[in-house]
Amino acid sequence: PFYIYDDTNVRRHSVSGVGPMLYFNFVGFLAVFSFMLVLLLLLRHLLPMMAEGSDAVFMPQLIPLSQFELILTLHALLMYLLSLTAVVRWAASQDNVTRTDIQQEPHLRHYALMAQGFPKSTRSAHEVKAFFESVLGFEVEGISIAFDHSEEVEFVQERISRVIEKS
Repeated sequence: PFYIYDDTNVRRHSVSGVGPMLYFNFVGFLAVFSFMLVLLLLLRHLLPMMAEGSDAVFMPQLIPLSQFELILTLHALLMYLLSLTAVVRWAASQDNVTRTDIQQEPHLRHYALMAQGFPKSTRSAHEVKAFFESVLGFEVEGISIAFDHSEEVEFVQERISRVIEKS
């Protein structure tokens, strides 16, 4: 589908897969997390003024000097807990985006089958297709065959050389 440029939230809509959604969620998280850290660090900067009081910024003494060390410890604990909570919440939301994408969007892994161990005499995709259609009971869209030719490297190189010489 076509999306309107200005109205599309790339953090919520899968425009071209789950990758851009995860990326823009990460960018949004970084912006909010940085803002939160700036506010907490600004609060830490103001704590000494709150303990002493300041006429320059019209701030009365809000924290008793006897409890200043406790307040600093509580601030550090609060900063750590808020940061941990934010990161865990972001990781959970990224996991949720990925799980939702897996459940709702079509992926090739839902429609592909990889099989190996066919006899070396099997050279035709039609044979393999007919075999799987008879086993599965429905029509198979297509078959791609890839051979492990590591044991027959010389044979393959000889055939390729012949084709190149003919052309």
